[in-house]
Amino acid sequence: MKRWSYLLIFMLSAYLLGAQMEWEVAEMREGKFNVGATSAGIKLYIAGGSSYASPKGDLIIHDDVEVFDLVTREWVYYKLSKPRTQINAVSLGRYVVFAGGYTQPAALRIPSDVLDIFDTLSKKWFVSKLSEPKFNMASAVHGNDVYFAGGFNEMGLTDRVEILDVSTQKIKVELLSSPTAGLAALVSGDSIYFAGGIQWPEKDESFARKTIDIYNARTGTWSKDSLTLPRAYIAGVNTGSKLIFAGGVSGYSNISRIDYYDKSIKQWRIDSLTYPNAFTSPSVAMHCGNAYFIGGDCPNISNYLVGILCDNPTIYIYNENTGIWGRDTLPYGLKGHCVLNVGENLVIAGGLSRYWGPVIVHKEILIKSCSPTSVIYVSADEENPQVFPNPFTDEIQVSMPDFIHQSVIDYKLVDINGIIRKRGFVMESTSVIDVRDLAPGYYILEMRGEGYRRSVSLVKELW
Repeated sequence: MKRWSYLLIFMLSAYLLGAQMEWEVAEMREGKFNVGATSAGIKLYIAGGSSYASPKGDLIIHDDVEVFDLVTREWVYYKLSKPRTQINAVSLGRYVVFAGGYTQPAALRIPSDVLDIFDTLSKKWFVSKLSEPKFNMASAVHGNDVYFAGGFNEMGLTDRVEILDVSTQKIKVELLSSPTAGLAALVSGDSIYFAGGIQWPEKDESFARKTIDIYNARTGTWSKDSLTLPRAYIAGVNTGSKLIFAGGVSGYSNISRIDYYDKSIKQWRIDSLTYPNAFTSPSVAMHCGNAYFIGGDCPNISNYLVGILCDNPTIYIYNENTGIWGRDTLPYGLKGHCVLNVGENLVIAGGLSRYWGPVIVHKEILIKSCSPTSVIYVSADEENPQVFPNPFTDEIQVSMPDFIHQSVIDYKLVDINGIIRKRGFVMESTSVIDVRDLAPGYYILEMRGEGYRRSVSLVKELW
């Protein structure tokens, strides 16, 4: 009863703040925070995480892997090889990877070197190891490789970047310019950007870094750039035309700084969030052409004085087409959650909230689709477009039924980050889409016409 009383307060506060987004809700088996979450096609994978035995009880670390199908709304359950929290979760091609984290006893935060790898086609699990135990890493995917950078190891901060070839489970190690954790990572072309993070200060240095270490995956070389302010716990995203690094913490204060890199003119510029905000968990995703920065730590101390949530309920929305920022509000404040794009859906998994002291750990999964509200769904397989082969390599063929082909059908091929990689029109009864330039991984082919919509989950293999 107490839980729902607090949730009612949260939702009333959000209403008074002007919440507009409508969310569908699914539920995990129990509330958890600091989970690892990723997607493969239209399935959401949620692994590990923490919860409390009671409102004032010990921290529990979980080994559950909960898989939610966003079309059928059905759940499937697996287990990690070891319970862990603050896991890095990524997907590449047919594989889902859960890396590192820390283990019991939770108070000691003992780093883990475990890599649990799930083959989504064969439904088999493989267990491997990082080169060292660690948590609080940044992760990115490029080509056939997954990158895990920085983090806390058994001795403190680490400068290692682990480059995992998931098909062979072999790891190559590169080094950042300095040891760090709580950094942001994003990919643009052949370059992987590792921005900011914690550092051990010397003399008058900040405890946070300004450095952006840039690794060229094609040449295997490093270069550097710089943020305008030193900070850790940044949210970073590639919108297509821009690289954005937003918020963070520097010293003992959250900051509102936004650094943009405009790829078309190759220049940096700055902007500001409405409130200072640190993003201590994966809090940003591209969805329907917008970048959503969701939740995080308290904006500033004045929020306590007026009774607003300690954990931030704000959603910052950057429109890639207009370059304009907007704002919305969650039903409750959140930190320790995961934000990601699953097919056509913006998803927020787990997290915790505080309101004047009490802590609520959420089992709710918030889901927002950008699908139109008035759509014809064709149920018979023979009346749907035939899309093949799947998995694909160089091309995708789309064969349209006559009653659909009579109208104009446009398509978008969207990656797991919600970025549109191909778009065009289906002009013939059978059309071919050239996909030789796409990286391996999961994609959603969205086809829309007058009164019609169809989405197909596809995968480009690693080989």
